Amino acid sequence: MKKILYALLLVALAITSVNAKNAQPYYTNNNGIEMSEENYNNLKGLGFTDTQIAKMDNKTFAKKKDINATIVSQKVNHYVKVSYLQNGLQKERYEVVTENEYNGRLMNPGASLQRVSGNYYNGMNAIDDLAVVTTISNVDDDYMQYRVDVYNYAIPTKRSFDIYGVGIESGKVHVASAIECLQSWDYSNGSSDSNDGCYPKSESTGGSAMFELPSGSLSSLETYISFWVAKHPNVGTVHGLEAIGDYAHAINTVPSSVYNYYTVDVGGIGVYSPYAGSYDQYFTPSPATFSGTW
Repeated sequence: MKKILYALLLVALAITSVNAKNAQPYYTNNNGIEMSEENYNNLKGLGFTDTQIAKMDNKTFAKKKDINATIVSQKVNHYVKVSYLQNGLQKERYEVVTENEYNGRLMNPGASLQRVSGNYYNGMNAIDDLAVVTTISNVDDDYMQYRVDVYNYAIPTKRSFDIYGVGIESGKVHVASAIECLQSWDYSNGSSDSNDGCYPKSESTGGSAMFELPSGSLSSLETYISFWVAKHPNVGTVHGLEAIGDYAHAINTVPSSVYNYYTVDVGGIGVYSPYAGSYDQYFTPSPATFSGTW
């Protein structure tokens, strides 16, 4: 009898050992946070990139890991500075172009441009200043998440209060959660840091936040804000939604009171007097567009 019990014990230990091996985490990030495959996919469904998940802190992970969201629309807009010759004079202008235009053809008044390894034909060069990525995620029957990520490829020279926002179709949906935000960066010496101390703003026409850009020599800078939207009580089934993610960079030093002098809507971010001239002027970017039934 003892031999039988001993044999059963060995089998149980073997099964426990196999189960322990099978219980290994799907992914462990740079901060030692262990994630299941479901956790990881949930984060991706909320618009987090692989890099952002790798750097994620435990507070954010604990809050987001069980939200089973799915990306239903994503739009990438590149903000580029185009330099060209006109009548023998060097000119510059800013353009907002979609991912397809950025990788293919870009039509401008009087010129047909083709991007090839960072250059354009017709003697034109383009510098990719930043990318603005707008994402709509379906959370459940009641909520969608709107999110905008901004990747600064050219580190801004002027460091003041920059604005990040997503305009909504105010006749269909309203902002239904707090504005969440995070800015992270790498220093040229290899160290990194982050800051979630933004100035959030919720309006009937959208959600936004201001960040005071970090000082020092930076090698990378990226920022995101996100919030949930819900349908108005009198709105039935929705068959389409647009989210307009936008970014406004302060080209002059401005005080934090600029918070009271800007708005975001389907036309993007609009800064008005007395600070309108203190922010760069881009065309309104293309929206992320959801087509379906919600």
